[in-house]
Amino acid sequence: MLTKFDILLQKIANWKTVLGLFVISFPIGYFIDNQMFYMLPRFDYLYSYDFETTNRLISYMQLAGELKAYITYELTFQIFFPLNTALFFVMFIYNSGFNLLPKNALVPIALIIPIVTLLVDYLENAGLIILLYSYPSKLITVAEITSGFATIKGFLWQVEEYVFIVGIAIYIFKTLRFVINKMDILKKTESADEHGDL
Repeated sequence: MLTKFDILLQKIANWKTVLGLFVISFPIGYFIDNQMFYMLPRFDYLYSYDFETTNRLISYMQLAGELKAYITYELTFQIFFPLNTALFFVMFIYNSGFNLLPKNALVPIALIIPIVTLLVDYLENAGLIILLYSYPSKLITVAEITSGFATIKGFLWQVEEYVFIVGIAIYIFKTLRFVINKMDILKKTESADEHGDL
């Protein structure tokens, strides 16, 4: 029996959607990130940062007059970009063939990974916003917890990369199997036609 999640994915998950999300997430997303926010020191690309590193980067932003700009960055781009990327991976994983996994679970494990990554990313961003707003207060515990979320996010990113590779492999396998089966059917049809002519 199909779950509501499966039914929803069947309606919206197609390769046009995947391609559109890919273009928005990567070429356009990275262009905006690097062109519009290139001047900002970023926590988001660090897998971990201790309190000294956190305090030093925020202090630099304050001195450079970029603290408000980074808060804006976290409240805009870092809300949209992780969400769009998570949607891309969910759609890609579903279309690539992971939807063939058993339906006895609520959703296949592979589909959960991008969603968990998104939640962890948002938790890290929330911690960063608290640190930015509270500066120059030294919230060591918040900095350590936020760094922990960054480490988990980095690990999940790597898992997503492996899932992406597996998804491509599954899609190639499915495509080849489809082509081979179609060729076999054509050969059998031609053979049947030849015998019919005889």
